[in-house]
Amino acid sequence: MSKTRLAHCLHCNDTRHFRKRSLDHLMQLAATVFTFGLWSVAWLGVTIQHFRKPWRCSYCGNRMPRQDSAQPVGRTGVAVAREAAVQR
Repeated sequence: MSKTRLAHCLHCNDTRHFRKRSLDHLMQLAATVFTFGLWSVAWLGVTIQHFRKPWRCSYCGNRMPRQDSAQPVGRTGVAVAREAAVQR
């Protein structure tokens, strides 16, 4: 599973979908139960690493610039460009 949002990719110079993989906490919980809690240490490490991974462009793999420049998935590049022009 992955999360998706629209943002301007500096490498592609276009509005692209950016993806970030989501964690499967149910699988992590199952592993913790089957290992009698030993997996909880690895689960913590996996969770910390997940938050450190950046959003990546689904086209070129470049990192998303800044979090505040991201747009929700339902918006088009035209709407984003119009809003940017209005703000200037």
